[in-house]
Amino acid sequence: QISYRPLPLRLYELAHSSYRREKSGELAGLRRLRSFTMPDMHTLVRDLPQGLEEFGYQYRLSMEWMNSLGVPYEAAMRAQQEFFDENRDFYTGLAKVLGRPMLLELFDRRYAYFITKFEFNVIDTQGKAAAMSTVQIDVENGKRFNIEYVDHDGSRRHPYVLHTSLSGSIDHNLYALLEHAAAEMARGAKPQLPFWLAPTQLRLLPVSTAPADHCLELAQTLAAAGFRVDVDDRDAGVGRKVRDGEKEWVPLMAVYGEKEAASGKLALRDRALLEVLYGIEVPTETDELAALGAHETARRTWEVEDIMATMCRLKRTEIGCEETCSSCALNPDSAAGSTLQQHLSALD
Repeated sequence: QISYRPLPLRLYELAHSSYRREKSGELAGLRRLRSFTMPDMHTLVRDLPQGLEEFGYQYRLSMEWMNSLGVPYEAAMRAQQEFFDENRDFYTGLAKVLGRPMLLELFDRRYAYFITKFEFNVIDTQGKAAAMSTVQIDVENGKRFNIEYVDHDGSRRHPYVLHTSLSGSIDHNLYALLEHAAAEMARGAKPQLPFWLAPTQLRLLPVSTAPADHCLELAQTLAAAGFRVDVDDRDAGVGRKVRDGEKEWVPLMAVYGEKEAASGKLALRDRALLEVLYGIEVPTETDELAALGAHETARRTWEVEDIMATMCRLKRTEIGCEETCSSCALNPDSAAGSTLQQHLSALD
């Protein structure tokens, strides 16, 4: 038995068995599939006012997700004409939050179970659109499936249902990232995954004379702070290691030799990821990065602490974190920050 008190009630699942019987010739790579995996959520709400409030909240969450991917997207809104006229200010507010025009489709009579919905769409290199985030307000299926909640006066009522995928299918997310990378390459820029999503965020490149144990210890310290770090300890030249890192889209690389082991400083190489894509305020000794072109890389000598702080800023900016949280290495009271301070003390 569901009470009105916990409403809106959000029910989440990762839907592994979503199927569509597409016709022959309609399938197209990751854009059009017969089977896909999608983070799926259904939210029960008391009435349309609560439904609109939740709709706006999930709209903003979807924007955060799309912004974290770093891919351009367009918004499309659909609504029944009468419902739109009654809530015009609400839709105007959504457009203002987005900060740019959106497509609006109005229909006189409902042709489906929803009274309004939105979609965020990405446009691929062929000019085709694919839906990502979406939320719909369903005004039929609460009654159809006999879903009930007990209201404050003891009466039983049917909730409205919001059908939501904040991200869209995992397949479409991969498709969007790869299509965006292809577009970047077409205009001469280097393709790059978002920093938070990069399989390897920092790669250490030891030279042949580097103390291997110390290099691995540093990698473990950075990994303990929550970063994905690896060490390219192959018997190969630094130039070869850098080229291979570029091919694998590793955003940050650092050469590690006897000089770095002795000083605790690293020569950091980036793939135009700091100022160019995210407008990150980097440490003062690297202000020259702001003047670099979009296709250049940089080598600057950074303290290990500066590297840790910069990686934290990159992750926090992409996921919308505005404060130093309990898991952030910028917070000396966190586990990651404590690990960092211990490492710096050992270097001293």
